[in-house]
Formats: sequence, C-alpha cells, structure tokens
Amino acid sequence: MIAEEERMQILASKAKTSRGVFPTDPAGQQACIAEIMAAIHNFDGIVDKPGKNGKAAQSHNRFEKGFYHRDDIELKAWQLLVSDSSPMLING
Repeated sequence: MIAEEERMQILASKAKTSRGVFPTDPAGQQACIAEIMAAIHNFDGIVDKPGKNGKAAQSHNRFEKGFYHRDDIELKAWQLLVSDSSPMLING
C-alpha cells in the first residue's frame, strides 16, 4: 500500500484536474484502485508471444515471479486513476 502522504499528494493533484467524476471518499477511491489492480493482474486471454518450450509469456512470468512489487503496481494504478487521460475523466 502506498504511503498516506503520497496518496494525499496524488489526490491534491487530482483535485486540480477533476471534472467531478473522481470519487471524493476514500472508500470510493480504494474501490477504483481495486478494480485497476484486478485488471492489471488479470491474465485471461493474454495476447503475447509464447515463451520458449511452451512456457507462459514473459509478461505473465514476471508477474508470477514477483518481478514487479505490489506497491509499485499500486502506485502506477493511482497515477493512472488520477491522470488527465483516464477514461474516467474523458467520459465524465
């Protein structure tokens, strides 16, 4: 989980760019992050070249072996959620 101070900085930057569709309550924000994290970790129907000797694709292997730390992924999820190019904002 990202540090509270970092989360608050992200939310402060979001307040400057939001069009009113960004959840203002922590529970709503965490629900959005949970959806993004689930999507990032969903490998159903992955489209990638197969690995050698029938192994899973490299992208899948890296997630399975912990190459990407969960906190780093969550930070990226927050950055995605608060970015101006987020579909949540475009459709808002």
